[in-house]
Amino acid sequence: MNKKRVLLLLTAITLLFSLFSCTDDKDNSVKNREYNAAEVEQAAKVLIEKSLSLNEILYGKGLEWEEGDSKEIYKKASSDSLNHYGINTVSELKQKISEVFSTKYIELLNKSDVFSSVKDDDSVRFYTRYFDDEDESGNTCIFVYTEYDYVLKNSYEYITEPKAVRSEGDLVIVKATVRASIMGENGQISKVRDFEHEIKMIEENGAWRLDSETYIVYDEYRDKYENMNK
Repeated sequence: MNKKRVLLLLTAITLLFSLFSCTDDKDNSVKNREYNAAEVEQAAKVLIEKSLSLNEILYGKGLEWEEGDSKEIYKKASSDSLNHYGINTVSELKQKISEVFSTKYIELLNKSDVFSSVKDDDSVRFYTRYFDDEDESGNTCIFVYTEYDYVLKNSYEYITEPKAVRSEGDLVIVKATVRASIMGENGQISKVRDFEHEIKMIEENGAWRLDSETYIVYDEYRDKYENMNK
């Protein structure tokens, strides 16, 4: 199921942003915006750094929950985990997301199983990962789906700073080298690969935002698939 969810997520993101960024070859009316490379690169550097912890919450291991005797599939997020990320509610998490990602990216995210219960083409239901509710004391807090099959299991790090390479309509594209690692069963790194990762930036209300994902999904399945197509 995880492989299927990885492909669904990557395909959805790719299709959405290609629809927003692509134009008919015959239409020359869309002008690529001008931009200050140093300004864009500095904004990208700051936003990418902020996105890393959000990626952990949204696509990676995510928020930890309080252990107990309860067999419920939803459990209250642990206070240590919430304190680590500096949030208490889903509303506060979404506020942090809005300070980093674009409106269009957030629209897609809100329709995913991170914040919504969705079904795929085979009518397989994916339960909402996070939602706000009241605990036994009447306090609003985050509840976590404990059986969520997250897609970002590998580690990754940016080994070069983002560089502005071109504009596409209202978007500015930055590129950086990202090193992703696959962990073996013994807990040791089994494979390492560098990716030239392009990230879309867009200016909204006078502030730059990330308009595409900043993480890299790298696993044995992707490694084998891409090697077959070389």
